Amino acid sequence: MSGTRPKVLLADDYAPLLLSWRRILDQSCDIVGALSDGRDVIAAVLAEAPDVVVLDIAMPEMNGLAACKAIKAARPGVGVVLASAFDDAAFQQAAEAAGAAAFVVKSSAADDLEAAVWQAFRGGTPFRVYSRRGSG
Repeated sequence: MSGTRPKVLLADDYAPLLLSWRRILDQSCDIVGALSDGRDVIAAVLAEAPDVVVLDIAMPEMNGLAACKAIKAARPGVGVVLASAFDDAAFQQAAEAAGAAAFVVKSSAADDLEAAVWQAFRGGTPFRVYSRRGSG
């Protein structure tokens, strides 16, 4: 894996945020898709074989936590980064329990999303929280 760019699938139901995430990751990652529904993510993971999926926790049809569990069941090697607008310990614990590699608070995504994706891509690193408070 060293020297290769991670293939990343993005999922959030707020289109401007997807565009922002794409801009943040475009220089170091290959974006293989951007979706707005958690249920569509599962099919895209099977079709696109991403290395990492960045998911919003709160999405229609299937939330990010349920999608993370389904992704890890179908493709255990895929790294998952869960994101939320809320810097909430309960969400962070739920993300870790679902099998995510990292949790990113959306307000810190400009600074931390790329690091979280690379952590998930490399694997083997304990779950980490990326937030402006610096927890994790």
